[in-house]
Amino acid sequence: MSKGNQKSDAAGETAGLVVLRTCAAGPEVIMTQSPDGSGWTLPKGEIQPGELPPEAACRVFTQATGCQVVVGCPINASGASKHWWIGQLSDPSTTPTGATWRSTTDALAALKGKKEHDVLAEALSAGPTRTMLLVRHAKTEVIEEGETDPQRPLLPLGERQAAQLVHILAAYGVGALAHATSLRCGQTLQPYAELRHIEPQTIQALEDANAKADPAGLVAAMQSLRADVLTTGTPLAVCGHGPRIAAMAAAVGQPDIGHAPVELAETIVLHLDTNTGKPQAFERYQSLAS
Repeated sequence: MSKGNQKSDAAGETAGLVVLRTCAAGPEVIMTQSPDGSGWTLPKGEIQPGELPPEAACRVFTQATGCQVVVGCPINASGASKHWWIGQLSDPSTTPTGATWRSTTDALAALKGKKEHDVLAEALSAGPTRTMLLVRHAKTEVIEEGETDPQRPLLPLGERQAAQLVHILAAYGVGALAHATSLRCGQTLQPYAELRHIEPQTIQALEDANAKADPAGLVAAMQSLRADVLTTGTPLAVCGHGPRIAAMAAAVGQPDIGHAPVELAETIVLHLDTNTGKPQAFERYQSLAS
């Protein structure tokens, strides 16, 4: 499953999260009162200008419940203008305000006949996943074809792209970082690394020239990173070069990322099945920075 490319501000579109927990009496889901006060609904709201859908989903959920949350796997039952994901509380001990935990049996009954019924039903049937993000480095100076310059820094636009990347990485709760050795790859992740106090891992095999000369080295590096994600459960973002992003995705079981070229500072989100390690779904988000 793919959410496809997301770039332009999604005017009139909504984003929401299904956040579940397991209790002795059965699973429960966080619900809020509908705007007209006539019943209960899953937390959702409109995407604002300058937001990508997963960022909006986190903001809306926090505003509605007072709880910080991270985005997980997308839900197929989402419509073209309604985006849904499975979410997880950043701190499971947090008590919602303005919202309540309800049994999923009661929730499904309350949502009967509504699209959200299908959204919740799919979330309940979904298996656990882990998140891995592939990021193409941000804008840097263009050089002649065939030339190499691993020390090229980001241009001002690239710096803005790197700054905005913080929001999408935060939405998915990224807690580990890795990048190719070029300066521009490190600088792309630097704002988030500094914000979250993460020391990124530098990987020689992901550098463009090395990956071209030794494709097997790239595959081995990516599979090692995937193993770390599956073992620790910590969402990981890895930054590499445009010509290698497709190979990076294929190395961890996602051979098809769509036909559109991967843009500068674009993020590909892979949702890995915890049992097989293979991507269960993927999403693509282009930078909104200009």
